[in-house]
Amino acid sequence: MAQTERLDAALASVQSAAIDGRMRNIRTRQKQLVSLFKSLTKHASSFIDALQKDNSLTKEEANIVVSAMLLEVRQHYDNIDFKKELAQEYNVRWGKSWTGRRVAVPLVYIISQDFTKGFNVFSALSAAIEAGSCCVVELSNLSDQITTIIRQVMEAGLDNEAFLTIPSRAPDSFLEQCLLVDQIHKSSGASIVGRSLISKTSGRIVAIVDRTTQVENAVKEIFASRMQYGGQSNYAVDQVFVNEFVAHEFLAALRKQFSIHAEALDQIVNDTHARDDRPEKQSLHSKFDTDHCEVIGSQGNARAVLVNSRSSQLLHEKIEGRLLVVHKITSLDDVIDLILSRDEMLNALFTFADGPEAKYLSQFIPSAVTFVNHIPAELLIGPTGPTGYPVRPDLRYVREMFEEPSPQIVPEGKIHAASNVWKLRNTSRSAAILAHASAPLRPIDQAAAGAWGFFETGVLLGAAVQTPAYLLFEMGSPLNVTIIGAGLAGLLSARVLREDHNVTVLEKWSGGNELGAAINMGPNGTKIAKALGFKPENAGSLSASGGIHYNEKGDVTFTSEFEDLASKFGGEWYFQHRADLWDEFHRLATAPSNDLGISGQPATVLWGCEVVDVDVESGLVSLADGRKLESDLVIGADGIKSLVRVKVVGDEAFRTARPSGSSAFRFTLPRDTVANIDPKFRAIDRSKPASLQIYEGVGRQAVIYPCRNFDLVNVGCIASDDLIGRETTESWSATGTREDLLKIYDGFDSKLLSLFKQAKDIRLWQLRDQDPLPTYIKGRTVIIGDAAHAMTPHQGQGGNQAIEDAEGFFLFKGQHINRASVPSILQDFDRVRRQRASTIQMHTRDQHGRKDPSKMWKYTQYNFTYPGVRECLDRLNAGEEMIAV
Repeated sequence: MAQTERLDAALASVQSAAIDGRMRNIRTRQKQLVSLFKSLTKHASSFIDALQKDNSLTKEEANIVVSAMLLEVRQHYDNIDFKKELAQEYNVRWGKSWTGRRVAVPLVYIISQDFTKGFNVFSALSAAIEAGSCCVVELSNLSDQITTIIRQVMEAGLDNEAFLTIPSRAPDSFLEQCLLVDQIHKSSGASIVGRSLISKTSGRIVAIVDRTTQVENAVKEIFASRMQYGGQSNYAVDQVFVNEFVAHEFLAALRKQFSIHAEALDQIVNDTHARDDRPEKQSLHSKFDTDHCEVIGSQGNARAVLVNSRSSQLLHEKIEGRLLVVHKITSLDDVIDLILSRDEMLNALFTFADGPEAKYLSQFIPSAVTFVNHIPAELLIGPTGPTGYPVRPDLRYVREMFEEPSPQIVPEGKIHAASNVWKLRNTSRSAAILAHASAPLRPIDQAAAGAWGFFETGVLLGAAVQTPAYLLFEMGSPLNVTIIGAGLAGLLSARVLREDHNVTVLEKWSGGNELGAAINMGPNGTKIAKALGFKPENAGSLSASGGIHYNEKGDVTFTSEFEDLASKFGGEWYFQHRADLWDEFHRLATAPSNDLGISGQPATVLWGCEVVDVDVESGLVSLADGRKLESDLVIGADGIKSLVRVKVVGDEAFRTARPSGSSAFRFTLPRDTVANIDPKFRAIDRSKPASLQIYEGVGRQAVIYPCRNFDLVNVGCIASDDLIGRETTESWSATGTREDLLKIYDGFDSKLLSLFKQAKDIRLWQLRDQDPLPTYIKGRTVIIGDAAHAMTPHQGQGGNQAIEDAEGFFLFKGQHINRASVPSILQDFDRVRRQRASTIQMHTRDQHGRKDPSKMWKYTQYNFTYPGVRECLDRLNAGEEMIAV
């Protein structure tokens, strides 16, 4: 009874301190954190000893944990800005609103997890102090040293009336008044608390190793997460899912880690705490045989197992101790399906993959946080992040978690006092207010929904030109448009047409996303894309200014810097990763119309739909699964191996694009990799506009430029097929070897070769060249992009011509459009687009292997100049040149 009375008295003291606002004063909070920090540093060595004994950590690990604890307290102290907070407190006094005002929760109750208990308590406690809360910490009467030290630190370093440790659970009546910080997620008492910061200890931690990653780096990170801190970390990887393509390399690297750290792992066994012999863990290890597991690495009490059966519980449960569970997957979709089969939210997802693949995994696998190609060291210490808040490696708890919004608003600017509205009850003013409120919204900063595009300002109506036949039709109706191919051309065409028509995009691949490396978008492409809502910041676009040409030894031969491209050609020149550009075009095609500020419905993109036949006259599209789509307009955007091309052209000579005689090695390098070789390399210099770097030798050329906000460097090495000496294909996914690359470019600049030596996941792409086609259209079917005008990359216009093709579908905007008008409109599309793209095809062919700067500039001016399909059509009708340079 006496103990209960003492507990009640202590809790009443803390409650009184909370009621009188003891911790609201800014200086008080600062002083409490200073005092706490001093007490912690005084007891630092005791904490280190206790962590070794209670948590079975090595001395080095204990040092790191204590350091992290001190750094958390320091950060919360540094976050308090006395002058700023004081000024905000006086906002209302001086007639200013404080809409962002937040006030501290008066009382906080902390239930700590045992692993790294000191860090757990003081990370939450210091955040609560920064906010201005009083705290009670529940510390059971255990025999562990850490609990004793925590009590000593708090008693010596904090106001004992505002901060308290208790040995048992507080009464429900007290808990009702507290914000509960529950690091063990036990239900007792939590159900009666209004607000909680819950650390979900049952959530799994999953790592996915894709074929696009640097496998050795992934192994090091995953191995360290599981083997450090006795495998007790809340963010230690529970399961590793490895793409079967790199599984052999992964397992070899994992065995290597066991070998490298053998001595350390053996030493750990000698000092292992008794908790490692718990029945649960022994039971877990005993499952190896019955769960069809293969031990692939073993040292001391550490194990790594390859699980071969998906029925094994090891693939679906939290793992304890130094046990690393590995399982092979066949694809990204395979691992997504496997994880989603459990219908659970992961505590963390670690993806080891290139950006597009990491983005895809993160998009479809629910997790509290995703980390790409690394596991933060800070994350391995302390509890899991509270649910409902962003996980931050640097701070497990932040001030805002212990606060509630409480804005203060004074009469400022336009106000409508209640009494003023009351005066209107016997007047007609309310009707006037309604009329004013009903006025149309202002135009948004782009082409208005349903209007002509940005190239057209009353060009068609009232112009002194021949009236196209399709304008003579009476009333229009939305078309059913089928686009075959969800590449750049197909998706941007969908964006143009979705405002007025029903658009379906068919893609034979599952899951989407564009392959390839980087792409440049010239002014002719950017001005079209921007008018359609393209946001360069979404695609990591870099504004480019020209090119620097070198000989094979690295000596500058000439430069081609272009100034003020936007004023000359109406748009900027951008470099970006192809996958990032695809993501942005996919957004423009499929995002809700309200988000884009346009009319109509989003395009429907259907994945895994292989087209086997197209009736170009009727518009009937047949799929491999037997489905048939009736279409008013069919657009073949199905690439260089186009099925639709043969249907449209009707000439076997144009079935496929022909090999150009050259192929390209393509790969990207991370910025850090390039910086390690040459920190002044132009392609990573953020102080200057992005620029092409072109190294030229006999039969060989290397083109380098940055993308993704300078985080990646794109490398394209074009060489004669005779030099490559082996058969290549036009497939984006065909692989090349570093050995071939270095052999072919032997004798080039040493820094360039140093970059090549770091190349991974090299793609070898056969460059193909298409003779200009006799037509792009037939019936109600049209081909665009590489299906219509495949070309080599020597002018950088392949993607830009696809964008111009998409803009050509502005001809299908207006009230005159219906099914009967489609063939006539396509004739005008063909008149403009075939002449324009065919000319650029011939320019590109002429520049293949040539180095004439004057001709390059002439062609570049032509490429970058494009007024749009309607103006070009007007010029043709007037007997003028379509593009005048």
